[in-house]
Order: sequence, then C-alpha cells, then structure tokens
Amino acid sequence: MANHKHMTATTVAVEKADAEPHNEALWNSPETWIVVSFLLFIALFIRYVVPKLNKGLDGRSATIRNQLEQASRLRAEAQEMLATYQREQQELLKQAESIVMSAKKDAAELRTRAAEELKTSLERRSQQAEEKIARAEAEAVEAIRTQIVESATDMARDMLAQKAQSQSDEQMVASAITAIKQQIH
Repeated sequence: MANHKHMTATTVAVEKADAEPHNEALWNSPETWIVVSFLLFIALFIRYVVPKLNKGLDGRSATIRNQLEQASRLRAEAQEMLATYQREQQELLKQAESIVMSAKKDAAELRTRAAEELKTSLERRSQQAEEKIARAEAEAVEAIRTQIVESATDMARDMLAQKAQSQSDEQMVASAITAIKQQIH
C-alpha cells in the first residue's frame, strides 16, 4: 500500500509535471496567441466599431426613410397638382365649349337679324319704289288732267268764241262753265 501511495503520488507528480510543460507549451504556442489576438480583436471590434457602424447605418436608414417620406409627400403633392390641373383643364374645356356654343348662337342670331334687316330693307326700298311710282303716276295723272283742263279751257274758249258770235254773252259764259266742270270731274 505504501507502494501504492508512492505510486499514486508519483503518478500525480508525473502528471503534474506533464501538465505544466503542456500548459507552458499552450501559452508559448503562436497559435494560442493568434486565437487570443483574434478573440481580442473581435471583442474590440464588437465593442467599438460595431456601434459606430450601427450608428452610421441607423443614420443612413433615417436619411433614406426621410428621403422616402419626402418623396412620398412630393408624389402626393404632384398627384394633387395633377388632379387640380386636370380639373382646371376640364373647366377650361367646358368654358371653351360654352364660348363656342355662344359664338354659334350669336352667329345664328346675327344671320337671322341680318336676314330680317335685309328683308326689311328690301321691303322698305320696295315700298319707296312703289311710292315713287305712285307719285310719278299721280304726277302724270295730274299733268294729264292739267293738260286736259288746259285743252278743255282752250276748246271752251274756242267754242265760246264761236258761240259768242251766235249767242249772247251770258248764255255762253254759263254753258262754258258747265262744260268745264263736266270735263274736270
């Protein structure tokens, strides 16, 4: 048993001796320091660089979000302006149609009025011509009557002169006046 104890202690000592060089070999190994350096780099990177990257990305995403919101507002404004312009265009088209209809109506009224004025003018001129013809006819009739009266007067004078020789003056004057009255009427 003592042997066993000794063996066990020796085994433990050997194991310790084997473990110590192994531990020393682990810390002296370049692979260990590469892993430690890499882990330290990752920790420092996560600790200092990642927050800055996140902050930068958050800022960029906020900028993009603002730009999208602004683009959305601008699009809504553009659509509203387009709708306004389309309404104005429709109103202007209606006004133009109204103006065209009004112009056509005015043109038709002008044509009708011009036709009526022409008709009235022609009737007036026709009436004036008829009046001129009637005046000329009346003047001609008057001229003919005057000529007839003059002729009758001349004939009566001649007859009176002839009868004067044959009848007395009183009877001749009375018969001449009667003859003239009959010819005038």
